[in-house]
Amino acid sequence: MICSTELALLGTASIAAQLDFAYRQNIIKHNEQVDKNRYLLKRIINCIKFCGKLELALRGHDESEDSENRGIFRELINFTSELDTILKEHLKSATLFKGTSKTVQNEILDSMLEVCQQEIRQQINAAEFLAIQCDETTDISHHCQMVMIFRYLHEGEIQERFWRFLSVTDKTAEGLAKCIEEELGPLLKDSPHKLIAQTYDGANVMSGSSGGVQTKIKQKYQNAHFIHCYAHQLNLIMQRAASQNPKVKVFFSNLSAIPSFFSNSTHRCDLLEKIVKTKMPKVAPTRWNYNIRTVSAVFENRESLIDCFRELENKCDKTITSKEAYGLRRALEDSDFIFFLTFFHKTLPHVAILFNQFQSRNKDSVQLLKDIEVFEKAIVLIRDTTEDIQQTVENEHGDNGNKRRKVGPEERNCIIAKEVCDIIIVQTRERETFLQGSSRSCIFIRYTKLHKLFEIFSSKNTEFSCDLLSNGK
Repeated sequence: MICSTELALLGTASIAAQLDFAYRQNIIKHNEQVDKNRYLLKRIINCIKFCGKLELALRGHDESEDSENRGIFRELINFTSELDTILKEHLKSATLFKGTSKTVQNEILDSMLEVCQQEIRQQINAAEFLAIQCDETTDISHHCQMVMIFRYLHEGEIQERFWRFLSVTDKTAEGLAKCIEEELGPLLKDSPHKLIAQTYDGANVMSGSSGGVQTKIKQKYQNAHFIHCYAHQLNLIMQRAASQNPKVKVFFSNLSAIPSFFSNSTHRCDLLEKIVKTKMPKVAPTRWNYNIRTVSAVFENRESLIDCFRELENKCDKTITSKEAYGLRRALEDSDFIFFLTFFHKTLPHVAILFNQFQSRNKDSVQLLKDIEVFEKAIVLIRDTTEDIQQTVENEHGDNGNKRRKVGPEERNCIIAKEVCDIIIVQTRERETFLQGSSRSCIFIRYTKLHKLFEIFSSKNTEFSCDLLSNGK
């Protein structure tokens, strides 16, 4: 009897729910409140997504009620509330949760990241192969972080996904490799063979063949072949060339000081435009295209810059400005500085051209090999003419009153310049070797596909026409 009763009532609402009107009303109100909260949260999330898409800071310096500028996020919320009466009423009446505090913002950002990472995990699990790219970045508070990016094929399209910022305390190869493995471990726990490529810059700690990060990662993920990061190739060539000799370091330090000097004062900029009739490139010492523009600007306007610094040195009331102007004027008149300025004015334009070729989307490895060959010939030609550069500098500028001391041949400027050229050539040939391997791989892949296509035609008893293939039909 009891079983029959329970069977008859199966799937029906409880009697308490049918009889208790207040209970049913509470459920309706609860569901309505849930829908409203979701609607409000969606509006807040959309505002955060808007700021993120445009890379705008969420919080302002002063978010108090009396502030005229409460930050982009708060002002965007206020603007949205003018168009949305539900959000406006919520901001006025809410006492527990408004959704605008920094704590809520951080929690929403963490939740959004978790949702994105869940989707990325699912796509990686479904993908057959995975490649990673890691690079170092420094935030506005000067904290070093490592960025991790995943590349994989999803539904026939290549996807490139940001994974997360990793806080790095141990910057050795062991520490960086451990940090990367901690992220890869949960993703590739059952399929380590999926990782087929790892991409970093050309620094030894990352790309070293004996003790670098790429070697340590490959010990665990045997298919993870190292690939040079194209975004860093030319930057690292010049970084290594500039870091090998103290004189070259001093030259680039003095060179960077010139635009920095003028960027700190409108009065200095006005005098620069008045005397030199040009502007210095903006300060960005980590970018080598910046150094190329600075070298060109200083080389072409050296005499005018000397006059400008002399004017500031003699007529400026500020002692610090006079001292800095005096030091930079002396640097511009120094024969060593003039030599390296002339040398890099000849060298860096070739680096800029090769850099642009590497960044071009229309270049393949075969074309890049030809560009590298042209670049190497140009650098070798400059290397063979360093004595001529030294002689030209001495003839045109003399020693500028500086007594030259007798030094060994290893310390002469032309020897240093040749060393710089040698480093550039060696580093470029490293990339050339990698590109040659890529070119051979491409040829092998093309041959494999052609062989497979031939098999398809043969299996269908169809005549294989090379003419049709060459015509792309």
